[in-house]
Amino acid sequence: MRVRMYSQVFFLATVAVACSDTNFVGYSRPKQKQNLATPERGDAERIVGFKSGEPRKPEVADFLFILDNSFSMKDDASAIANGLARIPASSFPASSRLGVMTTMVADSATANPIVIHNDIGHYSCINKEPGFLDLVNASAIQGWRTCRSNAKQSDAAYSLSGCASGWFDPFERNAKNERCFDAALQNPFSAVKCEAGLLALKQFLQRKGANPAFREGALVSVVFISDEQVGCESAETLGDPSDAGADATIKEIKDAIITNSKASGVRFTGILPSPKYVRENVLSYQKVIERAGGKFFRITEARADYKSIIEKIVSPLTIDASKEFPLDGVATAILHVKVDGKVIPENHYELVRTDGRSAVKIRGLESDREVDITVAYKTGKRL
Repeated sequence: MRVRMYSQVFFLATVAVACSDTNFVGYSRPKQKQNLATPERGDAERIVGFKSGEPRKPEVADFLFILDNSFSMKDDASAIANGLARIPASSFPASSRLGVMTTMVADSATANPIVIHNDIGHYSCINKEPGFLDLVNASAIQGWRTCRSNAKQSDAAYSLSGCASGWFDPFERNAKNERCFDAALQNPFSAVKCEAGLLALKQFLQRKGANPAFREGALVSVVFISDEQVGCESAETLGDPSDAGADATIKEIKDAIITNSKASGVRFTGILPSPKYVRENVLSYQKVIERAGGKFFRITEARADYKSIIEKIVSPLTIDASKEFPLDGVATAILHVKVDGKVIPENHYELVRTDGRSAVKIRGLESDREVDITVAYKTGKRL
């Protein structure tokens, strides 16, 4: 009996990726430059070069609007809805959907039942407010109305019935011809005194657990809308306001989204107060967005023309044309992937094998600068 023996060989593939200032850029595969580097400790190293191509809109994009539900935001919610209504549908990626939640938080997202954060006034039915650690939908709106009716209080804050799903197309309407986005932006806008959108997003993901919050492969765009800084009155709710604190928060949120939903990337933007109004001891939306390479717009600027501001948020959204990088040989396992010399978590990449070829698919790649990607992998045969 003849037995063919294959030795196991370890390869390092290094890819230089150039990204534009839009955060997500398309890549085209040029003629490969393959340079066989000097082997070390018996391992082979092969370098494959790629260059950036033209950016394109993602095929799948999920926009999560996190709306400040304090009293001072009441007029802005209407202006936001009106501004979005005037944006051409062509501004959105082809397969876009929107969802809305609020900045209201709990003492613990994993408790059952969920208890409102102790800095928030416990007025009638507040724990039933649509958007509290979940997406606003028709069921949540009806639950609020029922609670308020039982408490013999008005439900005038929700004149629109909303849509069945918390996710909806940008211009989708329900059977009553009510626009889903208009309905989702309704809110009692009470004196909550605790507008903590970063923590609300973290708790939203914690509550989802193993249930995907977004579509697999979607480019997730998180849009914070608030006229206040992050935090609550008696206790700040999300950590260190330094650059290191912002980096840690970005990593925590991105990792949670990519792990939970296998999203292709995460983008942060915001319509927010001027940075000069943000307290120094607070990890602000602005700090997190800046550290993530995103953009934010002053809410005073948006009030003059929400249409153009929201269009600036949704229309330049672009994504890598390919996140799969071909590997030489038939790879049997990925040992590690490094981005700019740092090992990234295993749930950020996967080995793809089709038609006898191997590639590494990397999720969450976005940057406003060139990045180096190094892939160490094992193959079952020599080239």
